Amino acid sequence: MNLSNIVPWVRSFADYRAMFALSDADLRGRVLGCGDGPASFNTEATALGAHVVSVDRIYMCAAVEIEARIVDIFHDDLSASREERIVDYEFQRGGNVMLRLRQGPRGQAAATT
Repeated sequence: MNLSNIVPWVRSFADYRAMFALSDADLRGRVLGCGDGPASFNTEATALGAHVVSVDRIYMCAAVEIEARIVDIFHDDLSASREERIVDYEFQRGGNVMLRLRQGPRGQAAATT
């Protein structure tokens, strides 16, 4: 896999809980993490008693390669203008903001196609 075409970015455990409305009961069961990449969701949810299986193509790469790619993206993004940025930092404000941005005018999910 060529990591130069991948943007491995992460969200906090709290963001995942908010985005997917995960209750304490959900986290006591089985959870499938799809495309959760280098996020700590699996580790933190497992510590709370969840049985999490994470699936992501990026796991074919070594941890040191993933870390190096994250550092490269971070440094490139810091020097880029707002319009040129790879990562939309507006979504870094939390899961609730992300959910609101995805909703249409009547609180319905916006089309993703």
